[in-house]
Amino acid sequence: MSTAEHYLKQAAAEMAERAASRDQPGGERSMARTVAAFNAIYGAGLTEVQGWQFMALLKIVRGSQGEYREDDFTDQVAYSALAAEAGKPPLMTRENAESAHTCWLPLNPNVKASELPLDVIEETPEGMICVPCDADGWIEWPGGTIPLPESTMVEVETMGAGRTRPIWAHSLVWNGLSDVVVARFRLAGLEGGSGVADGGGYGFVGGI
Repeated sequence: MSTAEHYLKQAAAEMAERAASRDQPGGERSMARTVAAFNAIYGAGLTEVQGWQFMALLKIVRGSQGEYREDDFTDQVAYSALAAEAGKPPLMTRENAESAHTCWLPLNPNVKASELPLDVIEETPEGMICVPCDADGWIEWPGGTIPLPESTMVEVETMGAGRTRPIWAHSLVWNGLSDVVVARFRLAGLEGGSGVADGGGYGFVGGI
């Protein structure tokens, strides 16, 4: 009896075989060009992710009809993996951060930058880190150990209680399931993208 691991390995093997037969070192990735052509012809707005998901749905429908065919299910696995790959945001690097908004933050001395649930673009010996933010300095926070020194003044938006006035970082809940857990934050004093945080001299810039 085939196991789930069998289908995963089979899908990976078939993707590798198709990559080799189409002479694509990074793997067979034809969907981006396919949806671009489809959108140009029909004036649609299909994304690469939706293209792969469409193919997965096609295999699901086929698998629900007639006799069992293993390749219907193997292809579902492959197409779902390709959709996941296409949907993942690109890793923020120093090179592609040039056109993005970024913030410099003081790092909690008890935490390593590599342990933070953030895309840390750069770290300095002085304990500063550069991370992506929006135009007003807001940083999305998925939860975890407090990333800043406890004495840092910040503004936050919480899961259920809305935005706070400037408050000490140590006074906030940075991880958990409560309505008062930090959802996103910025250094105090960045209203409207001023670029300088009150008291600490830390701020964000539009590029590196």
